[in-house]
Amino acid sequence: MAEVMQPGVSLAVIAAVQLIVLALVQAAISARKEKRDYARQDLVAERVEKVARLAEEADRRTQAKLKEIHILVNSDMTAARTAERDAMKLLVVALKQVVTANTKLEISSPKELIDEIVRAEGRISELDDILAGRHAAQVRVEQEPTNRRVDDRVR
Repeated sequence: MAEVMQPGVSLAVIAAVQLIVLALVQAAISARKEKRDYARQDLVAERVEKVARLAEEADRRTQAKLKEIHILVNSDMTAARTAERDAMKLLVVALKQVVTANTKLEISSPKELIDEIVRAEGRISELDDILAGRHAAQVRVEQEPTNRRVDDRVR
């Protein structure tokens, strides 16, 4: 004959089974949540990686364009400064010829004329220095890699 369980024992078994089932259900729910979290994190990581690649490519293109612009601006400015220097040299030659002609004619050259020669020679010297600096800067830019990142230059 089968023995009948006492009501207190059967309640304890039912409660234990309920706790075990509840723990299993919670574990399953937790595992599903964890799996969804990992999937979401993987998706976010993929998106971040894609954005980083796109940003790096955009930076590379921007740096290349900036280099082109710099070269164009530098070449235009260099040409303008060279033209100014050459014009100043011609001015100095012409003014010195006037002083020489005045001396041969025994005419005193005005102080303003001599001051202008000194000023023009000073400007020629300044322009020579500026052009040497522009040339050195241009050489550095041409040797610089175009794929250098913006944050690398900031450091």
